[in-house]
Amino acid sequence: MQVYKRLNRTLLWVLVIAFSILIAGGFLIFKNEAPRPSKMVDESGTTIVTKKQLLSGQAVYEKYGLTDYGSYLGNGTYFGPDYTAQSLHVYIQGMQNYYAQKQYKTDFKDLSVEKQSGIKGKVKHEIRKNRYNSKTDQLVLTTAQVAGLNHLTKHYRHEFRNNPHEAGLPENMIHNNTDDFMQNGDKIDQLTYFFFWGAWLSSTNRPHQTYSYTNNWPYDLDAGNIMTSEAMVWTALSVAVLVTGVGVVIYFYKKYHFDMQFN
Repeated sequence: MQVYKRLNRTLLWVLVIAFSILIAGGFLIFKNEAPRPSKMVDESGTTIVTKKQLLSGQAVYEKYGLTDYGSYLGNGTYFGPDYTAQSLHVYIQGMQNYYAQKQYKTDFKDLSVEKQSGIKGKVKHEIRKNRYNSKTDQLVLTTAQVAGLNHLTKHYRHEFRNNPHEAGLPENMIHNNTDDFMQNGDKIDQLTYFFFWGAWLSSTNRPHQTYSYTNNWPYDLDAGNIMTSEAMVWTALSVAVLVTGVGVVIYFYKKYHFDMQFN
């Protein structure tokens, strides 16, 4: 009986500690989550995207079950792309092409390696800067970032309209019906705004930090997204704790199993 009492107390403490960690972790995630700005505006103050359009894009994503095809911020299935990683890459390509046309009057892919490197560095520096204003609850996009968003919009219009080669998805599956939480307007464009927000928060530094809201995930050199030392340490620690925990459980199971057999 003493053995069972000790095991029950141990189980109780394990549950208390585990749920305390979960609650504390959930609170910190909520406290430090990336902002959903009331507006995305260009440098002149013209509204590009509203929060309602952003949330409408999320509703479109959920309505059509895209999380059962691809993933967003790493969450979902993996039959299709991770839309955050894909959007980030396409968004950066749009910015690179903008500067290539502005400076050299040609496409980025046609530039020399040296000129491409210069533009890559400029784009990387530009997207890392956090231009969200917490006082006005607005996100200011540079001219190049607006060009990147426009490039991303064209990309997803092509992906979701009249494209029989988009494997795994019905052609023209997204319609402009307005359901709950949706705004009037083009639903593919609103979906793109939701994807763009994911690309922005995964490549823009947190305030007073040198890594993004997603701890520099997904990996993308052109965005400056490389794994941080903190991520490496916590990954190693989490694996070590998991292995140690499993070992402790097996040890006590075997120990008390044998004790009960011989008592």
